[in-house]
Amino acid sequence: MEFFAKTVCRANPQLIQHRVRIENLMSWCATIEAASGRGERGELLLPWGRFRVRREVIQSGVRFSLPGCPNATQWTITADQHLSGVRLHCTLNRTKITPDLRSQLEAFVAEWLAGLESGLQGSPIVRVGCEDAVCLSSFSGMG
Repeated sequence: MEFFAKTVCRANPQLIQHRVRIENLMSWCATIEAASGRGERGELLLPWGRFRVRREVIQSGVRFSLPGCPNATQWTITADQHLSGVRLHCTLNRTKITPDLRSQLEAFVAEWLAGLESGLQGSPIVRVGCEDAVCLSSFSGMG
């Protein structure tokens, strides 16, 4: 199952890689109840459980994975190739999930979107082009 979100707040991959870290995940996503760790490994408390988390720097941003999660949940935050927005892509290894888990994952993605919009909008590194650009968002899920 996949969930997608996009904001037109502009950021380059290096900004995402520099700012979105395990130790500050709670400031990016209100659904994350607790986060501990530094560098590339840590632990998260989410509404659906406590999990080890891994962070990987990837070509256009970062990927987080929960290796002990029974759903193999992972999410990526990437800059659009033309710096026209930031995408969040969350996947799990199930094609069918309970309505409760679906609701929790939709909230997770929506909270990430809100966090990215507020966290990236004020950064002078992020702005490309027009100074008064507005963050717009889109959200979708595929089952």
